[in-house]
Amino acid sequence: MMKMAMSKRPCPDVEISVYRFMLYCYSQGKSAEETQRLICEMYRENTLSIDDCEKRFDEFKSSRAVKLRDIRISRLSAMLKENPNLTQRELARQLGMCRSTVSKYLKRINAKQQKKKELFDKQVTAVAVWLLDNNQKMSRYSAHLTNLLEAYHEQQLLPFYLENCKACDQYFKTSSVI
Repeated sequence: MMKMAMSKRPCPDVEISVYRFMLYCYSQGKSAEETQRLICEMYRENTLSIDDCEKRFDEFKSSRAVKLRDIRISRLSAMLKENPNLTQRELARQLGMCRSTVSKYLKRINAKQQKKKELFDKQVTAVAVWLLDNNQKMSRYSAHLTNLLEAYHEQQLLPFYLENCKACDQYFKTSSVI
């Protein structure tokens, strides 16, 4: 009879439960060595090395730092919405962090807003091009197109859309454009 080579790695279900157990131990403040010892007692020896456990604990620490950064950035953006005239020093003093950190966070916020604006511009441009291309078929709809472009240029596109979406939907349902 042929002997099958046993894998040194545990099955996926065991890996998931080991991961969850490590996360639980990390949240309880246990060390990586103690966690590794407990896991090896539960399953078998050499299920998890100390190095692997320490790497996973480092990942847990770094993900916590990312979450804290996101929380700070959201607090900063909320303060800016409330009072956009605050200086970086005032923001830093109110948030309890240094001015250079506030500067980095402001750059992140601006980059996110710029990406959203670029995506929105591309979407509106694509819709406008499609509507202009199909303008012959939609001569009755040209007034809506004009209003849409004016609202876009005035940065009031969403309220315009919400007011007129029923009329637009009704037009598309009754016409043979699509």
